[in-house]
Amino acid sequence: MAVYLIHIDKPIGHARHYIGYSEDVAARLKRHRAGQGGRLLAAAVKRGIHFDVVRIWTEAGRAWEARLKRQGNIARLCPMCLNEKRK
Repeated sequence: MAVYLIHIDKPIGHARHYIGYSEDVAARLKRHRAGQGGRLLAAAVKRGIHFDVVRIWTEAGRAWEARLKRQGNIARLCPMCLNEKRK
């Protein structure tokens, strides 16, 4: 079980991150890249926008995923966004 954070290279509307939960993150990422699963990532695939997993919380479950989504401001958890801020 793991919760993962995906950084999207170009914003889609206001969204630049996706948080998900999976028992097999690699397999789930393959499905995302095929345009299956979350609508946000399906839109990214359709528009040719690159995305990648930038953080994984192992041994975290659906409750942790929900908590992260409720908190908002996901950019503070994203190493890519933190590096951009420091420049």
